[in-house]
Parts: sequence; C-alpha cells; structure tokens
Amino acid sequence: MSYREQSIYPSTKSSKGVVLLFLLWAILTLGIIAVGLSYRALREFKMVSLTQDRAQAYFLTWTALENIVEILKKDGQKVDSLNDEWAKGEIKGETEKGRWKVDIFYDEERRVDLNKAEDDVLERIFGTMPLLLDSLRDWKDADATPRPLGAEDDYYIKKEGDYESRDALLRNIFELGMMRGGEDLFETSFLFEDKIPQRFAFNFWEDLAFAHGGSHFIPPPWVPGEPLPKPIPISPGPPDEPPQGPPYEPPLPNPRGGGYTVYGDGKNNINTALPEVLMAIGLQRDTVIRIIWYRIYGNVFPSANPEVIIYGLVQAGCLKPAEPLYNFITRNIREIAGKGRIKVNSSYFRIRIISETKRGARHVAVAVLKRGKDQENKPTVEIVSWWEYSWL
Repeated sequence: MSYREQSIYPSTKSSKGVVLLFLLWAILTLGIIAVGLSYRALREFKMVSLTQDRAQAYFLTWTALENIVEILKKDGQKVDSLNDEWAKGEIKGETEKGRWKVDIFYDEERRVDLNKAEDDVLERIFGTMPLLLDSLRDWKDADATPRPLGAEDDYYIKKEGDYESRDALLRNIFELGMMRGGEDLFETSFLFEDKIPQRFAFNFWEDLAFAHGGSHFIPPPWVPGEPLPKPIPISPGPPDEPPQGPPYEPPLPNPRGGGYTVYGDGKNNINTALPEVLMAIGLQRDTVIRIIWYRIYGNVFPSANPEVIIYGLVQAGCLKPAEPLYNFITRNIREIAGKGRIKVNSSYFRIRIISETKRGARHVAVAVLKRGKDQENKPTVEIVSWWEYSWL
C-alpha cells in the first residue's frame, strides 16, 4: 500500500481511540448532568420537606389554640383569679407530629387600659413625664389644639417621621414612643430582645406586632413564674395593731413599668391586678398591701362590692376592725369601688404559643383573645389580635 493510501484510510487502532474518547466524553457529560439534576432534585425535596415541616408546626399552634379556647370557655366568666387553670403556669401538649406549649397566658385586666383610664389614673402613671402625659391626652382627643405641654399635627409633621396625631384611641402601647415626651420611653431598636430594658423583655414580642390595637404575679421577694411559696401565717397580734403578713412594699406606678395595655373596659380585676396598677387606680399603699396578702394565701374576692371585699379581708385576718387604719382602708376601698374601677372577672387574655415539630421547625403565635357570650348566652372566644412567625 502506498503512502497516499495510508493517509486516506486511517488504521483500525486509531478509529477505536476516537470512539473511546467520544464515549468517555459522553459519560462525563451525562454524569455532570445527572449530578446537577440530583442536586436540584435534592434541593427541591428539601424545600418541600421544610414547607411541610413548617405547615405541621403551624397546625400544632392551632391545636394549642383550640385547647386554650376550651379552657377559657370552661373557666366561666363570673370570677377570674390567679387560681384559675389559665393562670397556673405553662400549658403543654404533644402529638405524633411534635409538641406545643403556652408559655404566656394572662388577663389584660391586670393592667391599666390607657384608652379608658381617667385623668387621675393617667397622672399617677405618667406624672413624672408631663410632656408625655399631655401628649397622650392630645393623641386621643379629636381636636387640633395642643395642651400646654402636649402636641398635635403641626408638631409631628415637622418631625422626621412626618406623621400626624392619631386623634383616636391607641392601637398598641408602642404608640407612646411616637408621642412628644415618649421618644425615650422604649429603646430605639426593637430588633433584638436583649436591647430592650429588662422591664419590657417580658412583653416585647407580645406587643411589638400588634397594629390593631410572668404568667401570674407573685410579689417580691418571690419571682414571677416560680412555685407559690407556702403560706406564712398572719400573726393575730394585739387588736389595735395591724396583722403581720410577709414583708412587702407595693411598687409605685411607673411609666416605664409596662403596667398598662390598650385592651379592656376601664376596670381592673382586683383578683389579678398588678400591685402598681392597684396603686394607679387610687388604692392607697396600706390598702394594696392587705389585698396582696389576701391573694398570696389563695383567697379570691367573689364580688367587686366594697362590703364583700372588706368582709373578705377581715375574715382572712388581713384587716382588723380595731386597728387604727381600719376606717382609712375601708373608706379607700369604698371610694374606688364607687368609681367603678374594679371588678372580679376578665374578658381579654394575652397568650403566646410556641410549637415545634420533631424535625425542629418552630412556629410562634402571639394573640389577644376576647371572651364573651353569644345571643344564646353560650361562651365565645374571638381573636382580637394575632401575630405569628416561623423558622427552623
């Protein structure tokens, strides 16, 4: 065979090399495609799985909510106290999908309703912040005339936020930070809970997200949330001296204390109200001490009738007819009860539900529920405010 013929017709060995090279290239290409498709499929599978997991956490939250609704319906509405099931601490549940807990559950009537509170009550809370006090009044009234230390539309429009006075009821307590004199009431950053003053940490997540707008209290030296201490017997003492209860000094109303809300009817539940709230509505120090003593031992006022309250304090040994302060305390109770500022039941309840699936997906819901009755006098529970978020 000539040289020309050899160049025109390649050898069999050379042809096999080309085919082998092509096959290797094809296998490599298919392998890359397969890996890519597998990775994409894996990602899509994970996304679907995560979505399902979050959905399971969401439904666990609603399972918890159903339990809460049943608790409130069964509890009744005549008398509410810290002895009720909703106030006894953390409520938990578990299913085959995961678990849930209600770590915050309390009535809003333990705090002052800023929308319905009378002027003297607001003065006791915000008296140390006169700018905010007048601004709060201007914020709620319908006129455009500012009070001496208050502010109306002109003041707020000039501010960087460029907003107007609401001229209506507050929708959430954080509106106080928008008012003149209240700019430093809250921390400027609400993104991280550890930047919130400790007094607000308890209510931070519950209040932050409400655009419409510890579980139970045990006075010092005991910490809210810890088991109730064993009752300390009240010493009878001489008839002309006050009974001796556990050492306790009720805190004064504090604008930075968080003892207020935007839910309620203007009355506070004497069985659950925070001691600074009892002070804010006009009950005096010695009166509040007796009420707190009465509650520490598990007693419950069955009625807001002042004579019933006085009788209960006397029967429990928290008040003595022969002691010098008897007339002062009884007169104080009758005065505040006569103004219609106390009651023994609650309608609004704040809850926080934390749900977690077995794979670690979490869902948190914070809500304010309102308990009432329908036309057939059957108990009802409606959601007044709701906020939620989820994560892995």
